[in-house]
Amino acid sequence: MMVTEEKNFPADTCLRIFTLGRFEVYRNGIQLSERASRSSRVWDLFKYLLTYRDRSSTPEAIIETLWPQHNYADMRKALRTPIYRLRQILQNDSDEQYILFSQGCYIWNNQAHYWLDTDEFENLIKKAQTSEADPETLIDLYLRAINLYHGEYLPENLYADWTITQRNYYRRLFLEAVDALAGLYKAQQRHHEIINLCEKAIALEPFEEILHNHYLESLINTGRHKQAKEHYQQITQLFYTELGVKPSPKLQQLYRQLQNKTGQQQLEEQPLDAAFYCTPEIFASICNLERRRGERTKQPAVISKLTLAAENTHLLSAGLADNVVEILLKILRKGDVVTKNSNDRLQILFSNLDLKQAKIVTSRIKKQLQQQMPPGCQIDIETELLSAKS
Repeated sequence: MMVTEEKNFPADTCLRIFTLGRFEVYRNGIQLSERASRSSRVWDLFKYLLTYRDRSSTPEAIIETLWPQHNYADMRKALRTPIYRLRQILQNDSDEQYILFSQGCYIWNNQAHYWLDTDEFENLIKKAQTSEADPETLIDLYLRAINLYHGEYLPENLYADWTITQRNYYRRLFLEAVDALAGLYKAQQRHHEIINLCEKAIALEPFEEILHNHYLESLINTGRHKQAKEHYQQITQLFYTELGVKPSPKLQQLYRQLQNKTGQQQLEEQPLDAAFYCTPEIFASICNLERRRGERTKQPAVISKLTLAAENTHLLSAGLADNVVEILLKILRKGDVVTKNSNDRLQILFSNLDLKQAKIVTSRIKKQLQQQMPPGCQIDIETELLSAKS
């Protein structure tokens, strides 16, 4: 029967299989898969049978899935050799039958003596999700499961179609486990544990916003504001560069919370569908992305540069630019991007406007801003197509 716990490689005949983040097979403390690269066809066959261990597969289905580029005259005969070699490797010094043949089909023997990390991983999470145990017991279950997840399922076969469904399934279970464990920690105000948990999870899944939400929230709650700001800037730039998307409303909300905590900029709470305010570094990344997109679509974006001037320079240092940002976020559209370069310079990146339309819009913006400026203050706006020099 299946072994339910890993026992740190005891000297027994149990076949121990690791598939999350790496592929390794052990028995009696010896790694059988150490030379997997030299027998890739045999081990791909092993992985396939293991992945579909709850169903039978015909030789034709196996070959057409694993080696579609080969045109075998007799697929059943062609599969016998790798099946024989695989059995020899697995059954050496053991009476176990891991691969069964019945009614013209091959199937993994689920009654054999083996331990599989994905089964243990799945069982621990399902036990935690359905248990009514105390929080500490649930935390232990989730931790044990998360510690088994070292990365994607069978990473050596990342682009094989037959691994996609299982890979996505285990990835989803991992994210659910991290989210649930972070919630348990949060209920106990254990923010340092959340930070450690999320740092490890983000290293494996850098584009999952739910992990960044937990991470940023805990950094803020523990007073690590500088680290939180740096992390927000890094992930925002990463999302724009790699995915071409803005941070979620939840991330933007956390950033506004961070700004209010640090007193760096007292922006009013803005609607979640408002324009996006970001740092100059992130703004530059967005401009680079829009510049490349414009080269491809032949529809360049438009950028406006705002310059503030005041008879009394004290007005500039007292937050005039911050007030201008607040006004812009109220009157600009969702999709527009705003940044403050200094106390007297701001920039707007417009979306889905041509130069003529943008100049009409900026003329209205200038009029609205000027009406709300303190006496002795002026604003100048230059609008142009986004180019390599912008």
